[in-house]
This record gives sequence, C-alpha cells and structure tokens, in this order.
Amino acid sequence: MLVVAGLSLKNLQPHVWDTSAPYHLPNLRAVMVSYADFHRMPAQRSAAMERGLRDYLGVSEETKVYLDNGAFYFLSCGGEMPVEEYVEFVER
Repeated sequence: MLVVAGLSLKNLQPHVWDTSAPYHLPNLRAVMVSYADFHRMPAQRSAAMERGLRDYLGVSEETKVYLDNGAFYFLSCGGEMPVEEYVEFVER
C-alpha cells in the first residue's frame, strides 16, 4: 500500500515526510498538494514555479510528489479550471 499525505499550503506543518521531524511517518512514500491552493495563492504559485515543487515544499527525493488538478475546487466555485495556467505550472 502506498501511503500518501495530503498537504495544504495554508499549513505545511508538521513535515511528516521529514525524517528529522517529530511527527515523521516512516511508511510515508508520497505527498499530494492541490493546484487549487496555488491558484488561490499567487505568490506561492510563483515561488513554486521558480524553485520547483519539490524544493518549494521541502520534500526529499525519496518521497514522491503528486499534484492534484483542483477540479473539485473549481467545480464548487462554479468556474472552469484555468487549463493554460495549470499546464504552465506543471511544465515549470
């Protein structure tokens, strides 16, 4: 079984993926963050695009990083997903 921790940019604590953190989860193999968080926080979006998502989150190479497309957020807001912005984010 692959254990994945869902992250929120509003609060990345505790760093359960960090082996030196007090709440480290030894069986954790991946984290996931939603693009919707980056869409709502343009400064964080820009920083993640400049540094790369893994570096921005501070996640080690041993832990996989997944990016959710935020579809439920955009649907619940009655809008469409900004596909071009999402593609630009993924490419960078």
